[in-house]
Amino acid sequence: MARSESIISKRRLELNLDSKVIILLVMCFFLGRVNILHKLYPFGIAFLGAHIILKTANKGLLLASILGTFSSMGLEGFSYYFAAIAIYGFFTIYKENKTYSLIAASTIVAMLFTLIRFAGIAITNNLIIYDIVMVAFEGLLVFTMTYVFSFSFPIEELGTTELTSEKMICSFITMALVLSGINNINILGISVKNTVSVLIILLLSYNQGIYVGGLTGILLGMVAYISNVEMPFIIALLAVGGMLSGLFKELGKSGSIIGFILGN
Repeated sequence: MARSESIISKRRLELNLDSKVIILLVMCFFLGRVNILHKLYPFGIAFLGAHIILKTANKGLLLASILGTFSSMGLEGFSYYFAAIAIYGFFTIYKENKTYSLIAASTIVAMLFTLIRFAGIAITNNLIIYDIVMVAFEGLLVFTMTYVFSFSFPIEELGTTELTSEKMICSFITMALVLSGINNINILGISVKNTVSVLIILLLSYNQGIYVGGLTGILLGMVAYISNVEMPFIIALLAVGGMLSGLFKELGKSGSIIGFILGN
C-alpha cells in the first residue's frame, strides 16, 4: 500500500499536476477561446506570457493555450500557435540567464506575438492597412493583458485572503474573461456561464462583504456578457444581487443566498 502511494506521488510530481495547476490549465484553455470581433484571440497567449514571466515555463499551459484557440479557430489560427511556441521557447532559453522587469517582459511577449502574426497574415494574404491596424491593436492587447494577468490574484485563494485593490480588479477581470471563454455551453439546459457567475458572486459576497460583492457583479456582468444585448440589465442584476448578498452575510450562507435572490 505504501509502495503504491509512493508510485502515485512520484508520477504526480513528474507530471507536475495538482489542484492549482489544473485550475491554471482550465483557465488558460477558456482564455484561449475568448475573442474580440470574432477574429482576434490574444488572451490565452497573454495569460501564458504572464505565467512564464512570474513563474516558470509550463508545457501544459502552452498546450492549454493552443488547444483553447484551436477549439474556436481550427487550423486558421496557426499564427497564434507559432506565437505561443515562440514566446514559450524564448523565455525558456533566456529567462534563466537574465532577469526581466514586468514591463520589459510584457513588451517582449507583445513584440514576438505581433511579429509572428504579421508574418502569418503576410504568408496567407496580402497585407493591407486594415490588417496592420488590427494586428497592432491585438499586440497592444497582449501587452496590456499580460500586465493585468501578472497582477491577477491566484484564483484558488480568492475568498480566503485579504485582497488589495489592484489584485482584486485584475482577478475579477481574469475571471470574467474565463467566463467569456465558456460562452454558451449548456448542461441539461442550464447555462454553465450563468451558474458559475452566480457562484463566484455568492462566494466573494459571503467572504468579503458588500463592496466586493457589488464590484464582482459589475465586472463579471460587464466583461463576461459584453456581447449580450441585455448587458446593462445583467450588470444591474448581478451588482445589486452581490451587494445584498454581502449585506445578509451575517445570517450565514443561507442569508447570502436569500440576499442574492432578493436582489434579482
